Amino acid sequence: IMLHRVIYGSVERFFGSLIEFYAGKFPLWLSPTQVSILTVADRHNDYAKSLAKKLQDLHFEVFVDDSQESVSKKIREAQLAQYN
Repeated sequence: IMLHRVIYGSVERFFGSLIEFYAGKFPLWLSPTQVSILTVADRHNDYAKSLAKKLQDLHFEVFVDDSQESVSKKIREAQLAQYN
């Protein structure tokens, strides 16, 4: 049991160092969500989802924001989430 605590502590310190080094803005290869697609109008939702599917087929983690919020709010939220 003591061995597991040492390993988890090392991993936690490593991730803490990564978060501090990148200031929370991870590079594309390390980011949990690599691409964020923001739609401008409802008529673009189907295309955004098909684009997301193509990117997921290429092993990218994709988030599609097709909410009813304004574009400026979608952009602000994506920036706060520090998506690429």
